[in-house]
Amino acid sequence: MKFLILAQGLLKTLSMLKTNLYITIFTALFLTGSIAQPVGAATQASYLYRLSDFSGPVPSLWAKVDVSKGDDEVYTLNINKGLMQIFNGTAMQVQGSGEGYGLASATDLAVGEEGEVFVLFGRRTGHELLHLDFRCAPLGEYGLTGIPAEYLPFEATFIDYREGSLYLADSQSMRVLEVSPQGEFRSGFDLKAALQGGTREALNDPALTEAKRERIRKEMENLDSAGLGGFSVDERTNMYFTVPTLFIACRVSADGKLESFGTSGGARGKFGVVAGIESDESGNIYIADRLRCVVLIFDRDFNFQTEFGYRGPSRHNLVVPDDLAVDAGSGKVYVSQAANLGISVFQVHLK
Repeated sequence: MKFLILAQGLLKTLSMLKTNLYITIFTALFLTGSIAQPVGAATQASYLYRLSDFSGPVPSLWAKVDVSKGDDEVYTLNINKGLMQIFNGTAMQVQGSGEGYGLASATDLAVGEEGEVFVLFGRRTGHELLHLDFRCAPLGEYGLTGIPAEYLPFEATFIDYREGSLYLADSQSMRVLEVSPQGEFRSGFDLKAALQGGTREALNDPALTEAKRERIRKEMENLDSAGLGGFSVDERTNMYFTVPTLFIACRVSADGKLESFGTSGGARGKFGVVAGIESDESGNIYIADRLRCVVLIFDRDFNFQTEFGYRGPSRHNLVVPDDLAVDAGSGKVYVSQAANLGISVFQVHLK
């Protein structure tokens, strides 16, 4: 029964993967399904609670989550219920609204410097951006304007806010736009083209063995159908993203340098089906893995630190985790998950 519940949660993710990956994925599922390994000794994470109201934990399915800087408030987009929900620093809901905003069509949210909220909608008649104040009262609706032809078509899936700019990412094309809060184009970046360029450059290495060369060629083929599993921007405007079908996570620095890391597998520190990704002020990287049901932590040099969660019935376990939010001030990590289990909160102690 536990496997059936997990398989239903993974159905959307597995549809992205090629048929020849299924055996690897389900083998890893059975090999690791009953193992709950302890967190590392240096960097540790402990379960605190779930976001709740006075009736108990608030249910949600793969909700989107972000943290307001400075006031310790947590904003969630509960898409299935079409609600925006706000929780205070003790995880209690203080407000829920949005019934008239059509939030069932939204895809993501981002919180600005003053607690203002930007809700992202896919391209449709009307607007892509809904701007709300810190208590979710509407401030404006905006479409995307001035996008150069080289970044079209563009269907935004992810949104993040940094230093007065919104960063929108298209999961399918892997293009990113930096726009104003009113949706005006400022700059763009093609993540897939950057990965393809790096792979072509690797093929030119004369020291490559034929086996490694063939593996890189296969990666090039897989890149054509690759898409984003998660996306975020940190305080220094470095971009982070995951590519589930390639089993990698990547960082693009503000000057355009792309670095990737990750290895597929079911063991600690390995990638199953990677999704949400975030970084804290020290450059530590947090990655949700839907298949392995863990959150992995790496340092800024991509060295594995620890992981936490693991599927199971206990409160500290996770079921198909997806989106993440990191509150650097408190050291709390907010993790959304499947099965209407809502958002779990963990305290992370870094070495």
